[in-house]
Amino acid sequence: MSSLALHVAELLAAAPDICYVTDHYLGYTAVLVRLSRVTPDVLRDLLGMAHKFVTADTARRSPSRHRRKPVQFWLASEQSESDRPHIALGRGTMTVASTTSVNVKQPVPFFGVTNMEASLRFYVDGLGFKMKHWWIPNREEDKPDSRIRWSWLELGEAAIMLQEFLPERQPKEKLGTGRSVCFMCEDALALYREFKSHGIQTRHRPFVGNRLWVVPLTDPDGYRIDFESPTDAPEESELAE
Repeated sequence: MSSLALHVAELLAAAPDICYVTDHYLGYTAVLVRLSRVTPDVLRDLLGMAHKFVTADTARRSPSRHRRKPVQFWLASEQSESDRPHIALGRGTMTVASTTSVNVKQPVPFFGVTNMEASLRFYVDGLGFKMKHWWIPNREEDKPDSRIRWSWLELGEAAIMLQEFLPERQPKEKLGTGRSVCFMCEDALALYREFKSHGIQTRHRPFVGNRLWVVPLTDPDGYRIDFESPTDAPEESELAE
């Protein structure tokens, strides 16, 4: 792929695992490029070709000269064409992949809790999370009482946020129903033994499910917290103690 003057058919035949088209682009001299499969070197070449095409000096192009229409490149994420952002580069438009996959770093569960002190005893004293950030209201409208109302907790590379409900805003339904968080780790059983030494009780003994050791916990508000790690142990095995 040394020139943007490659035909779509030729380009698709040369790199079918990287280049493709959808119905939306049929009839256009354009191909889509799978960012998940393209190497940095190939991507650099493609961008260079695309840039050369859209910034070329039109004055140097003779209108009477017959040329094959150059191929335009769209760097594709797994989005629909209507959702994909566009960047105009002088002449024509090149679509680039969403930056979402680059910017997203980690999911952080946000739990509403009824008693922050009880939750911090569970997560910090019991499970070993570290409180990195917290909020103590000081505005009159927030009904300050010198207590922590919100906190950001971290354990290794995992994080969780807790916020205490105001008494008048506590939900009527039971908290935690249908909600769970699975923390993937290197050795869930080692964590289980550490939790146990801190007086934390599991819902039941650690077991194997989907080729993972699962340490099942429930926090003070009923949220299910599972710590899991890969294993070759037979399915449905339980930890013998």
